[in-house]
Amino acid sequence: MDPTLENAAPVRQKEKRSYPQCHFFIPRKLRRCKFNVARDGDKYCAHHQAQARGQDAKGKEDGSHKEDWGTQHGPTHRVLCIYCKTWIIRKKIEKHHSKCPALLREKERRAQPYYKENVNAGISNVIPKPIGLGEERGEAGQHFVSKSSSVTVEPDLTENEKTALVVVLKAICKDLDEIESDTGLCKECAPHAPSKPVGKAWKHFQQQSSILACLKFRGLFESNLRDIMSRGLFEDSKKVVLELGAGKGGLGTMASRAFGSDIVMVDYGSFRNTTDRYARQAGAKVCRIQMDLKHLLVERIPDLAGRSFVFCSKHLCGNATDFALRAVSRCLGPAKIVDGQDRKEEGTPLMEGLAIATCCHHRCTWGSYVGQKWLKELKIGERKFAQICRWASWATTVKSGKTKGAEAEEKRRLEVGRMCKRVLDRGRELYIDSLGLETTIVRYVDGGVTGEDKLLLGIRPR
Repeated sequence: MDPTLENAAPVRQKEKRSYPQCHFFIPRKLRRCKFNVARDGDKYCAHHQAQARGQDAKGKEDGSHKEDWGTQHGPTHRVLCIYCKTWIIRKKIEKHHSKCPALLREKERRAQPYYKENVNAGISNVIPKPIGLGEERGEAGQHFVSKSSSVTVEPDLTENEKTALVVVLKAICKDLDEIESDTGLCKECAPHAPSKPVGKAWKHFQQQSSILACLKFRGLFESNLRDIMSRGLFEDSKKVVLELGAGKGGLGTMASRAFGSDIVMVDYGSFRNTTDRYARQAGAKVCRIQMDLKHLLVERIPDLAGRSFVFCSKHLCGNATDFALRAVSRCLGPAKIVDGQDRKEEGTPLMEGLAIATCCHHRCTWGSYVGQKWLKELKIGERKFAQICRWASWATTVKSGKTKGAEAEEKRRLEVGRMCKRVLDRGRELYIDSLGLETTIVRYVDGGVTGEDKLLLGIRPR
């Protein structure tokens, strides 16, 4: 026998569980919890005892542990922290809130000068509740809830009402102008294109370059290009690019690299592997803000104070587009001529134009939609609006049928979905037009690149 094998340590056998595995099913991970149960005879671990009532309708029929795990008055009854979504023992919830990272970030966010609760929410019905309390057994959380902008009404229309609504949508779209194509790429973006014209990176580049080309064609980056040509980058003349719903910041970074713009990025979430470093390498000032657009005061962002900016966004989902339009509308008031340049007030930013690639129309809500006035004139209320939003998803989710009958039905759904998106964007177009901007909708990229190929443009008159 090999002496090395003779002296080798014995193979350690995998130990068996002393307690069975927790029975709680985690929908997000599509598996059961891997923790051991809390104690012998229980079905769930200590963390999932309180949540288990929703999945275990029978409960503990044997009457065991009446005053312990999972009972409302037991010493280990857990409540949900609505900020970090962690189940905490009831008597320790106050101590948890003193160090909850999500709650601390929320308090810091609310203390910023550009934060105001539900300022862009639309027709709001806000129920104020104190910040920092817990949530028990799935009941309403102790925080500010805007019902009108977040709750979607079920479109309980009859078949006759749905048929009549389709007729109305066809009549509206028939009177609208044909959408023009403006799918050229920006030559200033060409040096920053991916090495190979394939894959997701190339698709993103096409969309970003096309959006910037539409803005450049309408003269929104002329001062930046003049400064670059003369090698005199003056902060007052250089426009800032405001990207709302920025995500990783690809569009704003492309603008900074192509036109030398400073960028301000706003998004609700935080992201890894952002493109901010590339903008800083190009010499641009980068400001990133994590905040819901519903609460954002654009005119109070320090990096925009006293400067003109261009607002752009690629795929701003659902009612986030409506929040963004209300946010930037306060930077379009009557301007004063000061030293040959127009400014609203001293220190107030001035928006020169906007470009929004809309998407996810099925996530729009009646309370936040900016085109309510126009829809009401067409006898379209909240229930019909909800149906239009539901149908809008057909424009991008329809697949070709295998049979002729199925193919005809899918074609009809595709047509209805596109009409719904067109109508919803038309309401936004009229809202922007009412702000005094020259508004249009263009097809900014080929439909093969993305199904959400419409760009909403608004330019300040010269």
